This record gives sequence, C-alpha cells and structure tokens, in this order.
Amino acid sequence: MCSAKYYAVRVGRTTGIFRDWESCRDQVHGYPNAQYKSFRSSAEAEAFVSATDSILGKRPRDSVEENTSKRPCRETDATVVYTDGSCLSNGQAGALGGVGVWFGADDPRNVSEPLDGVRQTNQRAEIMAVKRALERASDERLEIRTDSQYVIKAFTEWIKRWRVKKFCGVTNADLFQEVDGMLRGRTKAVDFVYVAAHTGEPGNEAADALARSGAARTV
Repeated sequence: MCSAKYYAVRVGRTTGIFRDWESCRDQVHGYPNAQYKSFRSSAEAEAFVSATDSILGKRPRDSVEENTSKRPCRETDATVVYTDGSCLSNGQAGALGGVGVWFGADDPRNVSEPLDGVRQTNQRAEIMAVKRALERASDERLEIRTDSQYVIKAFTEWIKRWRVKKFCGVTNADLFQEVDGMLRGRTKAVDFVYVAAHTGEPGNEAADALARSGAARTV
C-alpha cells in the first residue's frame, strides 16, 4: 500500500514535497542546516515549505548548489524553450497557480495561462509548464531551460525509480506520468538545463512574467 506521508523539505538541495523518504533524503543528507519534516496531509506540508519564504518576504524558489547558479547556458543547436511556474499564496487556501512558456519574442507557441485543476501549487505549475512546452514543440531536439531543480531532478534522476514503483506515493504523480509518456514518445532528445532565477536572463525573466500573469488571471 502507498505511504500516506508527505515529506516536506524547506531547506535542502531541492525544496518541495516528496512522497517517499528516499527522494527526501537525497535533498537533505549532508546538506548544512537542512530543514525537513514529515506530515500526514499535503496542506500541512505545503505550509511548512512556504513558511520561510513568507517570513523573509522572498519569492519561493528551489535551493541549488552554490556553483550551479553561476553556470552559464551553453550554445546549442536544439530548439530552446524556457518554462516557469508561479503560485500566488502557495501552500495556502485560495492559492492560484500560473504557467509560463517562452520560445521567443512574439512566438505563437508562448504560453501564459492559469494552472488547471483543484490542486494549485508552484510545483504543479512548474511541471505543467514543461507539459505545455512539449505539446507546442514539434518532434525536434529540444532544450528546456528552467530554474526548478525539482523539475530537472525529477526527469533526469528520479523518474526511473518512480517508474519501477509505478509512481506509487509520488507527489504530482498524474502530471509526472503524463510528461514522462510524452518524453518517451519523442524520437529526438529533450535536455533539461538549469538557469538561475532573477539574474536578468531574458528567457527566464519572460517565462516568469508569463507564469505570474497566468496566476493573476490577467490573460
């Protein structure tokens, strides 16, 4: 039977909510001053993750290794797309999520929309942004640039273990399964590349603005 626990990481290599201890442990083991806790409900876990950012008045973002944020994006012959998610009042009642996808200036494939569904969280918005990008990109080599280490690690490290477990106990399993199926159905490679948030990179800033606009229901 699937575990009913929600493992929340507030300070770690990647922040967020995980449904199995192994994934949580990867984020906190050996990480200085890690903060994590298990809960019986997703609402309690979301509130725990969001607490520090709310107190400090910062926009929630994923924690990353120090040298990762300084890594420049490389030149590539792949189609580059930036994705981002946003959620107003993340982890609280009445939260509103938004999805942002940016292929380029005035590109008709760009997306700015509210997050579908009852569950409105920043993590779901980040995953949905990847789904929307894949839906709008032809079967070509694709490079998805995102500031979400949660998304990157999910599709480059954790996904194989989740498949073996049939996604049992994985938070946002429905979206992860959908996107995993889309990725496996493509004939050309899809690479995930981390970009640091709010450092002035035009594509990342544009995707962020589209996501925030979607969350605010202004589109």
